[in-house]
Amino acid sequence: FSQRIRTKRGFFTGVSVSLDSAVLLTSTKGYRRFLIIPFLLNILIMASFIIFAAAVIYPLAVSYLPSGDQWYLMLLRGASIVVFVLLLAGSVILLYSLVGAIVAVPFADAVISKLLAGSGGVGGGLLSALMTAVHGILMIVLFFLISLPLLLLNFIPIVGNLFYGILTFFFLTFFIGSQIYDATSGGRKGFSAKMSEYWAIKWCMCGIGFSFFLFTAIPVFGFLSPVISAAAAAQIRCRILSSEGEDAA
Repeated sequence: FSQRIRTKRGFFTGVSVSLDSAVLLTSTKGYRRFLIIPFLLNILIMASFIIFAAAVIYPLAVSYLPSGDQWYLMLLRGASIVVFVLLLAGSVILLYSLVGAIVAVPFADAVISKLLAGSGGVGGGLLSALMTAVHGILMIVLFFLISLPLLLLNFIPIVGNLFYGILTFFFLTFFIGSQIYDATSGGRKGFSAKMSEYWAIKWCMCGIGFSFFLFTAIPVFGFLSPVISAAAAAQIRCRILSSEGEDAA
């Protein structure tokens, strides 16, 4: 990369491009559907899960609880209902989050294809999806291999704990950002080559990963974070491809 490209590798570049992507998807005609459709689908899925849990699972489970006029049976029944409702709510949220993320994947791929069209990039497809999944597994394995030695830092009071938190946060956001950015590569490179490329823009990858966590934390709209982050990754890929073309010329 040229020196001009190096100035675009910063952490705040990844964050600012993610914010720009959110604005792009919400305000630009032709892109809104990539958020509106998965949003409506996820609202429908969430409502279905809640109705099914409340109308089917809850009454069925409560019917098996002990009943009676004795105070200890009433106390046991009340405590059991509270615990079950908490577990049921947690299960619904977890399942909904998983399904919501899966629903958003095709729209994220469509955003990547649209943004990379005509810029010399490759816009997803079955091969890209498969390679991204395989590389995602390898990234998870690599993350845990790195995290295990870092645990030793916790044996150093205060300073070690601080460094452990910082380094773990860095690698976590890097691997999340790299996994999102990997979907823009089109499956043309091996894992080692890709990791070398991503490490060269590591701070930018961290910015994308950090933004992903920020968007995920937004209630109800958090499941749209894969689409917004995919748009950010595609825009950064476009900038790099465009700048490489200018340098070659």
